[in-house]
Amino acid sequence: MQVTVGTLTAIGETLDLLVRADITGRGVVGPMYQAARRDGEGPLSAAAAQALADVCVPGSRVLILTGWPSRSWLFGDLTETDGPPGAALLARVFEEALGVVPVVGCLPDLVEHVRICLRGAGLIVGSLAQALDSKPGPPSASVGAAVPLPSHQAAAAELFRAVDPVAVIAIEMPGPGSDGFCHTVTGRPIPPERTPRGDLVFQLARDRGVLTVGIGDGGNELGMGRLRPLLASAIPHGDRTVCAVPADREIVASISNWGGQALGAALLAASGRTDVFDRIDVERIVRMSSDAGAIDGLTSRVDPMVDGTPACMSQALWRMMALAVASGLGGWAKG
Repeated sequence: MQVTVGTLTAIGETLDLLVRADITGRGVVGPMYQAARRDGEGPLSAAAAQALADVCVPGSRVLILTGWPSRSWLFGDLTETDGPPGAALLARVFEEALGVVPVVGCLPDLVEHVRICLRGAGLIVGSLAQALDSKPGPPSASVGAAVPLPSHQAAAAELFRAVDPVAVIAIEMPGPGSDGFCHTVTGRPIPPERTPRGDLVFQLARDRGVLTVGIGDGGNELGMGRLRPLLASAIPHGDRTVCAVPADREIVASISNWGGQALGAALLAASGRTDVFDRIDVERIVRMSSDAGAIDGLTSRVDPMVDGTPACMSQALWRMMALAVASGLGGWAKG
């Protein structure tokens, strides 16, 4: 199915509108979206989806980085329901709609959690070698992998060579500020020993001309560096917290998972694969993440919520996106 730029742009405007609504009243997504929307360019979700569609071919690989180290002064293996579920949804979209092998990188202590989320998204979870051998086929298999992110440059380069991604996507992933440290939205530094070094992977991608996409909801996420000049004074603690590492494309949303859903929906629109929507149960992914110990980042409790919103709301948002994409591709018609 051939999807025109105009059609994808119109769909992207709707998707962006859905995810930039300040549902939780945080007051940050408005300035972030204004900073991210480039003059003369289309909606963020459509622009990122088009850039990804241009580099993805069946059998290629994408590297998705996620896993915020929550309450890091106490724990090294605790994360939030915002991030890994969104990464898992994207992994399913890449695998089924584009025939791409998804590899998710995270802190070593979060690898098993990410594997659970990938299963929640309906993927077979294998080793890195098994995932890389699963495509393009025939035969092929619906396999994704979760791998620990290295903490040193040489090991990061080895992982990058092994995966050989056509794109690197960060969703709700800590990004270092101007002082070189990653921070929570309240300005608390994350201990270096519990900080995932996704910035090393982004640097390798930039050095090799590999597409990078950053998805965030607070400015302190990896890939938000282009927004820093405008956000540093526009959001609380922004001078310390806003990430200094840029991405080729950014998606900002009131909740990072929702930004991932917008990108996933835009990819399904670009590929004409509206059938995939019904096979991804977003609420199931969030519940499996919560059942595996992830906390709601707003309440700090192990509840099936994402930044204060119930899991059913993320599922409802996915259904709204499915309708928007189907209507956008099929055209509005009154019977």
